[in-house]
Amino acid sequence: KTSCGKHYAHLHNSGKCIHIEAPEKPTMGRFVRELGNAYRIPDKVNGEKLRIRISANVKANNTIIIDNIQRLYKPNQGWSQEVFNYLQKLQDDTACTIIMIAIPDFEDTLKAGAERGYFEQFVGRVGGWNDVLRLPDYPLREDIVEIAEAFKLQNVDTHLDYLEKLCRQPGRIRILFNALQKGKRLADSKDQKLTIKHIKAAQGEEET
Repeated sequence: KTSCGKHYAHLHNSGKCIHIEAPEKPTMGRFVRELGNAYRIPDKVNGEKLRIRISANVKANNTIIIDNIQRLYKPNQGWSQEVFNYLQKLQDDTACTIIMIAIPDFEDTLKAGAERGYFEQFVGRVGGWNDVLRLPDYPLREDIVEIAEAFKLQNVDTHLDYLEKLCRQPGRIRILFNALQKGKRLADSKDQKLTIKHIKAAQGEEET
């Protein structure tokens, strides 16, 4: 999810689309500073002046991608969700687009937590739960093929079962990328084309 968010912002990197990580603690100060940094507002600008500068930078054609929004949530605080309130007002004032990315488990909190009534307004702006984009738990086969072919793996279709098995390990799609990267380095060191033998050898499963 993080890579997708960063890649989208990179493709649309005209200054109108930014990607930030939610700070580790859900404080307004930390969050606004992260947002200000994304707009290259100097650190010496703080407090209300920082918020004013951010609002001046954000227009209707701006997109703000916020990753790991579950960090911004304050359990058992009712509707006193300071950062979410700020984002709601920023969107109301500027008509910008705000994309929030969270881990799958956070959906349960939004649906069943004490603040579910509060978060309904955000879900409503999306268009309802049916319009929330959910990444699949595991990559689709066609995605695995595209990823492996991007690494120029030979005879991809023959080895799909093995590649899919890699994605089902703890770590999921990261394991696939790691295996392909290590296998590619091994193949390059031997001045060879990447094959499944290189990948297995790099995984410690088989010698080339």
